[in-house]
Amino acid sequence: YFMLCAYIAEGKPGATAGWVVFAAASFATMAGSYLFSHHFGKPCEFFFVYLSPPVIVAAYGLFSAFMAMKPGLPSKILTTLADCSLGIYGLHVFVIDPLFKMKGIFPTVGNPWIATPLMAAGVFIVSFAIIFMLRLIKPLRYFI
Repeated sequence: YFMLCAYIAEGKPGATAGWVVFAAASFATMAGSYLFSHHFGKPCEFFFVYLSPPVIVAAYGLFSAFMAMKPGLPSKILTTLADCSLGIYGLHVFVIDPLFKMKGIFPTVGNPWIATPLMAAGVFIVSFAIIFMLRLIKPLRYFI
């Protein structure tokens, strides 16, 4: 992923093409997961692993779209998110397990097309809020 992002950063990615690639690869991930799960009769996470081709292509498309953004408000938001991204990555596991499972929030409850994105957004928002607040404390900013 580091090499792929470095490659994209050196080029001139287009925002529209990036979004189209991201959408197509995301759809391929969903369709492949659905077809394999239907074929095997149980959930199949083969297409969700970080190094599966559709996930890598989706990451390429999303990063290309972000890299093509013009400077302004979106880049300030992305800068804040980027500053917190390592902390979010490290904290999200602790948010998923104790907080959400303790409260009985699971992506398997209800319609998975709705519950899974809502849980992912919830985990991201809670993790971001915690890391953002911790980064307001000056000595912690250099470690988180």
